[in-house]
Amino acid sequence: MVPAAIYLGENKVAAKGHVQNFSVSGASLTSRESIGVGCIVYIGFYLGEFADRPRCEATGKVVRTIPFGMDFGIGVEFQFADENFLAFLKQLEASREADRPTLLGQVRELEIHLSQS
Repeated sequence: MVPAAIYLGENKVAAKGHVQNFSVSGASLTSRESIGVGCIVYIGFYLGEFADRPRCEATGKVVRTIPFGMDFGIGVEFQFADENFLAFLKQLEASREADRPTLLGQVRELEIHLSQS
């Protein structure tokens, strides 16, 4: 689980959230806010601590929102992912389950921006 700042709409209202899972086709998020199906999603983050660290970016849409305790589970389907994002996801999918927390620990400054379609 990777903490994320989730920005809703034009007002850039921030909500706390987490990425539960990444795959080449999409991501599973949790948020205190209910996000409407069809919302456009931008996900961006850096890998590592160095000044020349790569930026990873993807866009997609919300395909599912379900209540999950006090939070909401949000399913995102990617429509575009840049080369850095795809390379990270392929490395993550090829890794052993025991190594995934270390790989996810490289994710820094994770931002998710949502807007109505």
